[in-house]
Order: sequence, then structure tokens, then C-alpha cells
Amino acid sequence: MATTIASLVARDDPAALRAERDALAEQLARSEALLAAFIAHAPVGMHLKDANGCYRRASPELGAALGRPAAEIVGHTAADLFAPETAARIAAMDARALAGQVVREEIVAPAPDRDASLLSITFPVEADGTVATAGFTLDLTARRQAEAALERSRDALYQAEKLSALGSLLAGVSHELNNPLSIVVAQAVMMERQAAASELGDRARKIRKAADRCARIVQTFLAMARQKTPERCAIDLNQAAQSALELAEYGLRADGIGVTRLLAPNLPLIAADSDQLHQIVTNLIVNAQQAMAGQPGLRWLTVATARGPEPRTVILEVADTGPGVPPEARRRIFEPFYTTKPQGEGTGVGLSFSQGLAEAHGGRLTLAPSDTGAVFRLTMPIDERHLLARVEPVAAGPALAGPRRALVVDDEEEIAASLADFLSIEGYACEIVIGGAAAQARLAAGPDYDLVISDIRMPGVDGPALHDWIVAHRPELSSRIGFVTGDTLGSGAARFLAGAGRPVLEKPFMPDSVHRFLAELGTA
Repeated sequence: MATTIASLVARDDPAALRAERDALAEQLARSEALLAAFIAHAPVGMHLKDANGCYRRASPELGAALGRPAAEIVGHTAADLFAPETAARIAAMDARALAGQVVREEIVAPAPDRDASLLSITFPVEADGTVATAGFTLDLTARRQAEAALERSRDALYQAEKLSALGSLLAGVSHELNNPLSIVVAQAVMMERQAAASELGDRARKIRKAADRCARIVQTFLAMARQKTPERCAIDLNQAAQSALELAEYGLRADGIGVTRLLAPNLPLIAADSDQLHQIVTNLIVNAQQAMAGQPGLRWLTVATARGPEPRTVILEVADTGPGVPPEARRRIFEPFYTTKPQGEGTGVGLSFSQGLAEAHGGRLTLAPSDTGAVFRLTMPIDERHLLARVEPVAAGPALAGPRRALVVDDEEEIAASLADFLSIEGYACEIVIGGAAAQARLAAGPDYDLVISDIRMPGVDGPALHDWIVAHRPELSSRIGFVTGDTLGSGAARFLAGAGRPVLEKPFMPDSVHRFLAELGTA
């Protein structure tokens, strides 16, 4: 082309020269438009810089990755656009590219609404003896966020599997403790009654109280492990708090954490599933315990109940003297898998799960304002059907005139004898038979009983088989039979009890639970 222009100049043809210049200008404009369109529509970020690191071109995709319009990038250097640490890394990449290298690095560029993870590929370009740099930028933010979420889910699943295995082991141990603990409880109660007027009475009372506590802890473990459909009934929030504190008492004491109970008397009842409510309170206590772990100075847990500030509500607050919840975490504290605890110490599901349970009951779980530590508040609606009702321990009734007859069936004589002791307190004269086959033989002989209580799991003729035999051969007793079980985790026992519709007494039993069981049978 230069030769052509020279020949035109030599011929002194201005018109031809102008035409050629116009053609060149049009060709340049088309090339510029094509380049601009290429950069504007490229699905990746693109840029061109001069030798001083100043952006001369920037694609809209690059602007989107950096969280600002591309027009705000052109004419500026990395030092103008990024934090010093990020700008220094970009300047180092440009220097290596000017030296002839192709540089690939992933950088984190803080943006107004997020931290962008960017893969930047920078390379040298040379034109007319001038060396500059250009590059491509891939936005990996969504991919990195998905990878982080997947890793959190894997960690949460791993923690859940560990907790499930630990829970199954704990439930199994608790189940195995049922029978011997039932004997300990029964013998402690009878010893206290017999030694009431002697110098051994106080010691017997201490044994009985310790046995009662063990029984409640085992029942709590089994209730938490039991897979059952949630059932709402009238619940005393104070009793739920006391039960959860009993379960956590040893761990709190071992960590040097003091406990204050501020439980308001005569709280109205709430309608809730007892297992789920217990799980909410336990989660809050454990959360507070973990927050205070390793904290210097005073470590104190306060559990308080009161009527709620809103009409027809009651509240439970769990407060700790830990470091509190950082301001940036307060809005996310109930998000699934979000945790402020070190890795391995929390799954980030406890508070989220508890909030879901609270909302399913028509209540809510919130983080209350606090000058020190953290305060979580559970707000629950009052059960309108039980505004005047109260849940109080049922005292064993006095022996009635004219003892009634009860047949106690179990494959372990000590368990049957322990239950018979409690029934004697309720005014029953008891006969004990070992196993379902012996019970069939005894009932076939014709004696009448006011009550038949049978264990469910027995070798040979078990509880369900004995029930079917009674329905077929002694139908008049079918409304007087109840069952005892320690198999609270077995689906077979649950199906049988649901189909039979008969009351059940769970081991380890105590005098008040026996009395409620008889009341349900209609024989108390």
C-alpha cells in the first residue's frame, strides 16, 4: 500500500490520494468496530493495558467480575481500583508479562457486595515496537462458593454421622440399663418407705433420689433417640428446662460453668412435643457451654423462664458469659451450616434446627440484645386449652380397702417383683408369673384379675402373643391389660402398641409413672 501511495504522490493525484485515505479510514473503522464488538460480547473478562499498567480497554464481563462498570476501569491502574495487596499482585503479574511471560494466577478481588475469586491470564502484546499487556479473566466466584458449600455439607454430614453413631451407642447403653435400673429404683423406694422411721431413712432417701435422677436421664436419652411421630400435649416449660439441665449438669460442672435457674412459678402450659422441646433447650445449653469453653474468668449459664412480653406467650432464655455473637454474624447465626466455632467443634445446624422446631410449634427462637455474652430467647404460645391446668408430680395414692388382684408377667423375676412392689403401694395384691406361656396357663385356670401387666419382649410367648390369646380366650380381660417395655427404640414394639391401643409403662419406671399408667388404664 505504501508503494501505491508513493506512486500517487509522484503523479500528484490528490483525488486518488483522498479516496485511498478514505478507504483506509473505513477499513480501520470496521476493524475497530469488530474489535469492540468482540470485546463487548466475549463471555470472559478481557483487558488491554499500556506499559505503565493503565487499562486502555476493558470488557463488560471484566466489569461484572469486578463489580463496577467497564467505563470506570478504563484510564485507571490496579492501584486505583484494588486494595494494596491485590494491586501489588496484579502489578507483579504485569511486570512478568512485560518480560515475555504468560502468567496465570487466581486472585481474590474485594468487590462492593462480595469477594470475587478471579483466574487472571496475563500475556505480552507488541505493536510498532511498543510492548503492552493484555489478558483474560475468568470469574470463579460461583464455583468457589459452591465448592465451599459442598465442603461444609460434607463436614456437616460427617459430623451428623458421628453424632448418629454416638447417639445409637448411647441409646443402646441406656436401653440395656433399663432393667437393672428399674430394680434399683424400686428397691430404693421400698427401702425408703421401710426405713422411714429408722436411722437409715435419710440414707435410703438419698439412694432413692439418685436412682430417680438416673432413671430420668436414661428416659431422656431414650426419648431423644426414639423415632416417633411428633405428638403435642400440655408441657410445663419449667420441667423441660429442668430436664435439659439435669442432662447437661455433669458436663457443665466439669467445664467449671456455674448455673443459675430463674424459673417463674405457675407458668401456663404450652402445647408441644416433649422430645422436640427438650431438644431445643438442650441445643441452647450445649451451644452456650461450647461458647464459654476456654474463656478466662467467670463462666456462668443462666436459664430463665417467664411470661412473655407479648400476650398469651411464655419465654425461656439461655444466657452465657461467653464472647457473644460478633455483629457481622448476628444476621447469619440461624443459617444452616453457619457456625462461628472452630472447625471440628460445631456443625452449624443446631441453632437452625432449633429455630425450625420452634417455628413449627408457632413460636420463635431469637438472639436477644445483650451487653455481655449471648442470650437466646425461645418464645412459645400458651396452650389455650390448659390455661388453668398444671402439670404436677402425681403422688402415689393411699392403699384402698379391699386389695385388687394383678397379674404381673415378665421373663425376669426381679423386674416383675419391682413392679409388684409399686403396685402394692397402689393397693394391688400381685401374682407373678415368668414368661408368656406361664401366664397363659395361669389365666386358662380361670382366676379373675383386675389388672394384667405384661412385658412386651419375652422369649417364647411374648407380649403381643399373650395379648392375642387373651382377646381370644379371656376377652373380659382385654380391657384390663397393659404393657411394660424397655424397647422404646424398636419399631416392632411401636407398631404393636399402636395397633393394640393399650397403655404402656416405660422402663425404668418410678412410682409417679406407675400411678399415671394405672390412671390411663382406669384402675388407679
